[in-house]
Amino acid sequence: MEKSFLSKLFVSFVILLFRLICVFSLNKENNITRQRIRDAGCPFTTEEQLIEQAACLMPEYASNESPKNEHDAATNISIYLLHASVLELNEMKNTLTLELLQYLDWSDSRIKANFSESKQSKMKLSVRSVHRIWKPELDIYTKDVKEWKSMFHPALYQEIYLSKDGANPSSNTKLSALKSWKATIFCRFDFAQFPFDTQHCAFLQFGSSQDIHLISSCRKISWTPKYKVTGFDYSLQPVGPFCETSSPKPQTLWMDTGFNITLKRQINPYLYQYYFPSLAIVVVSQISFIIPLSSVPGRVGLVVTQFLTLTNIFIHQMVRMFICLYTTFMLTN
Repeated sequence: MEKSFLSKLFVSFVILLFRLICVFSLNKENNITRQRIRDAGCPFTTEEQLIEQAACLMPEYASNESPKNEHDAATNISIYLLHASVLELNEMKNTLTLELLQYLDWSDSRIKANFSESKQSKMKLSVRSVHRIWKPELDIYTKDVKEWKSMFHPALYQEIYLSKDGANPSSNTKLSALKSWKATIFCRFDFAQFPFDTQHCAFLQFGSSQDIHLISSCRKISWTPKYKVTGFDYSLQPVGPFCETSSPKPQTLWMDTGFNITLKRQINPYLYQYYFPSLAIVVVSQISFIIPLSSVPGRVGLVVTQFLTLTNIFIHQMVRMFICLYTTFMLTN
């Protein structure tokens, strides 16, 4: 009995000692976390404020609210379009698919960072930290967008960095990110002058509320296509408040950033397949009047040749139309 009692007492003592060590370690870790939050520049409220070793969130931080504060009229988001390409053009659906590479940066006074402690001027956020902060994708509206997908799916940005914001005295922290994505936009095509038509579309973005203001430079867009759009030559022209235009269109005055797309149809295939053969048929038809009426085989042979040529052009056009309809049906189903 005595040995059993002593063994139970020993086990209880070991458990109590283990608990004391755990409590001591936890308190020590909490004290270290609190000190890191204070060193980063935030008044301590909870341990959850620490997002990186030298970065913290201010108390009552809300990831669904824009970082506008009482000193700023709006949150300025700078967008630099590094590259744009037209991937696909669907004339039957009036849609245009673009591939975009954008660099974004914005200030957030609700995030503090101690760069002297981290010993680096730029700090990369972990995936866990990225999910906890406000990001501008929900407050940027793209006009006439039908669908979009990030190239870094399921993440929208490849990386998000913290850096010291020397341009904004009310905020010591600037965030920057690289965004690569595909967007399909609606564009109503005008075929009144087909095939000598030129289509005009626009990719336009603006803040979804008065608290968001997009800023973009008006430098030349790198638009050399990675993919050749069949049947069209295209060019991109940036628009926005920093673009100097002699007569800006009224509908683009309120837009913050984007570019106009000009699609000029390549007419060479139509000239070689339809216009030149039709012109040749008309010329040969005029020659038929020179052939004497008594030369029946010659006149009949010429008429039959023209009929076969027109039939061949008609069949070629019908096959092309069938292929387009079948491809569209397969893609939609």
